[in-house]
This record gives sequence, structure tokens and C-alpha cells, in this order.
Amino acid sequence: MRLIQRLFLLTAFFVFSSCQDSEERLTKEQLLKLESYVDVAYLEGGKYVYLILDPGDVNNRDVSFLVDLWASKRKIGVKRVPLPLTKEGSLLFSATYCMDKVKKIAREDEKKVYERCMVEEGPKVSNKIREDLYPIIKSVPAVVSIDGRIIRGKITQGKLDKLIR
Repeated sequence: MRLIQRLFLLTAFFVFSSCQDSEERLTKEQLLKLESYVDVAYLEGGKYVYLILDPGDVNNRDVSFLVDLWASKRKIGVKRVPLPLTKEGSLLFSATYCMDKVKKIAREDEKKVYERCMVEEGPKVSNKIREDLYPIIKSVPAVVSIDGRIIRGKITQGKLDKLIR
């Protein structure tokens, strides 16, 4: 009986690990959509990866640090894409979006433009990003290679190394 249990567990482990290593790729159209939402790009050389984060996630700093360190050692650029999935993420994205908009106008109109943007435009843009990217990305954090391979969830250096091979 123990032998059967061990064989079952061993089989389940191999099935699970093979599912984890299956290589999912985004299509060219999905990559173009992702590219249209790049917020900030740090590029070195010709290679790069997309780093997709929810602006409201408290773990962003750790993930960003890991990906930036990994990329700098390999001379790979990082293109950051916000995907506001949480209420906090949506508010932070809207605030950043509206602050950028305010920088481009006359000083006396700043407060009115910012308040109107936070109520009208910021949430619309945040929802549009979520509608466009969530069906493609499905969860954050995520990293996408230049050829469309994607890793989601816990980002590790080993997963990142597999991504660029």
C-alpha cells in the first residue's frame, strides 16, 4: 500500500512540475498591446523584459529590486508596465497619471485639473489598462520576455534565467 502511495505522490509531483515548466507565450498582438502601456523603460543593449506590477502591491519594491539586479548583471533592459488590479493600485496609478498631466499645464489651474482628472480621467485609464491587460497577464507580478514567454507569481532568479534562454 505504501508503494502505491509513493508512486502516486511521485507521479503527481512530476505532473505538477511539468505543468509549472510549460512554456506559455504571448502572441505578437498581445506583445504590442503590452508595449502600448509601458510606463518607464530602463534599457541596456538590445534585450529587454517587461515587468508588470500592480502599483498598490506592497511587494513591488522587492520584486523590482530582484529584477533590476538580475537585468543589470546580464545587460538586459526593463520595461515597466502598471496593471492596477487592486483598489489601492488603481488610486496610485490614477494619482501618478494625473500628476503627470498637471505638470504640463499652467500653475494656477493645477488643483482643478488634478481633481477633475482623479474623478474622471484617471479611473477610466486605470480601468482600460485592466480590461486590456488582465486577460493576457492574469496575475501580478509577471515578467514577459521579448519573445513573449511569461512567468507569473513568485519571481525568482532561476525563473528569470530560464526566461532568457
